[in-house]
Amino acid sequence: MQHRFNVLDSFRGLAAIFVVMFHLHFVGSITELAFFRGSHLFVDFFFVLSGFVLAHRYGFDNQLNIKDFFISRTFRIFPLHVLMLAVFIGFELLKLLAQHYGFGSDYVPFSQKNAANEILPNLLLLQAWLPNVQTMSWNGPAWSISVEYYLYLLFFMALQIKGHYRHAIWPVVAYAAFYLIWIDYKAAREVMSGLSCFFGGATIYLVYRFCRNFQLNSVVFSITEVALLFAIGWMMSVNFGYQGVYASWLFCLVVLVFAFEKGIVSQLFKNTALLKLGQLSYSIYLTHLLMILSLIYGLKIIEKTFDLKLVYAQAGEKYIHLGSTLVNNIAVIAMLVLVITVANFTYQTIEIKGKQLGEKLRKMSW
Repeated sequence: MQHRFNVLDSFRGLAAIFVVMFHLHFVGSITELAFFRGSHLFVDFFFVLSGFVLAHRYGFDNQLNIKDFFISRTFRIFPLHVLMLAVFIGFELLKLLAQHYGFGSDYVPFSQKNAANEILPNLLLLQAWLPNVQTMSWNGPAWSISVEYYLYLLFFMALQIKGHYRHAIWPVVAYAAFYLIWIDYKAAREVMSGLSCFFGGATIYLVYRFCRNFQLNSVVFSITEVALLFAIGWMMSVNFGYQGVYASWLFCLVVLVFAFEKGIVSQLFKNTALLKLGQLSYSIYLTHLLMILSLIYGLKIIEKTFDLKLVYAQAGEKYIHLGSTLVNNIAVIAMLVLVITVANFTYQTIEIKGKQLGEKLRKMSW
């Protein structure tokens, strides 16, 4: 049975929550702390972690076949993605109906990033790969799933290389993609970000595999883990050139160190609640934007009905103010509870069922 990196699972769950906080804007609340304003960078952590985990799961499997790999990855990703796209389309239909009764939105339903011609690329998870398609259309966070899904297929192709060259290609791809980002290569930036981080994570697994049987000092690991947490806090809270690249390198180091699960922070991260959060991370990531948008639209209906001002537009973002900083912070906590509750429901009813269906298909004779 494959070893499971429980501490990295907890990290994944926390990263998903931090992305939720990045998309939330409550005036004067904790959402406006500098750390959460930089938390969009945690998407790169997801890429690094995926590369590391897939290298562990498949990188040294000489019996790997395309059917097992493709079905496993597809039924891990698509069921919840397709459901959320359908719900977003239904939400747009509700906006159309509300507009008919005088409750307008900021744009005409089924236009701009939610235009009808964006649906098919989103359904096929091609929005980050095709020209003339809006990468952040419909369920915006799904752009990274778009990148990741087809990276799986590229990774499988790389695994078909024979001998030691199979693994040597991983750092080559990571270096090439990082270099293109560094020289400010304009085309397909999201894809380059995914390539660099994913294959960077796979490369880090090679380092982990080489070092994993060494006798390692837990005290040194504890100090290193604490230092890395401080480094992450600083990295998310400042702005400087090539921040995304430096954050990606930091995430590679974080994944490598915490994969050993030797330090005091790792022991804390084996907490049941954090492990559960890691289990729900994919559902948290894919469902949270719909709940935020639903809240904003609901508040706008309340504004129009009771002549209040609850939602403010600033620099292209929607800021919510419910009367006081205290109430705003309570609302943030309530939103997080709601996001986790919904994620638990979609995990149980969609993710698990999807993986079970994939497993049945994988075992069938074709």
